[in-house]
Amino acid sequence: MSIKGIDVAIYQSVTPSPVTLPKVNFVIIKATEGLVVDPHYSAHLAAARNLNIPIAAYHYTFNGISVQQQLDKFLVTAGNVDGYVIDV
Repeated sequence: MSIKGIDVAIYQSVTPSPVTLPKVNFVIIKATEGLVVDPHYSAHLAAARNLNIPIAAYHYTFNGISVQQQLDKFLVTAGNVDGYVIDV
């Protein structure tokens, strides 16, 4: 059995739907980069919830900003998801 997932960020205008991706087992959504919120995060999250599969949020780290500040911003933005990922 293979497990397939996708990640989405600002670069995708919409989160793929069950019709376009019937074989996806999970989705990872970019929530933040540094202290900046991905402007599509909320829309991607809402669409991903319709897929009824595990959802993770990820943060892209940015040099020169406090790790604690980045973590705080990420966790507040990500909210209640199934997993959290840090992209270093």
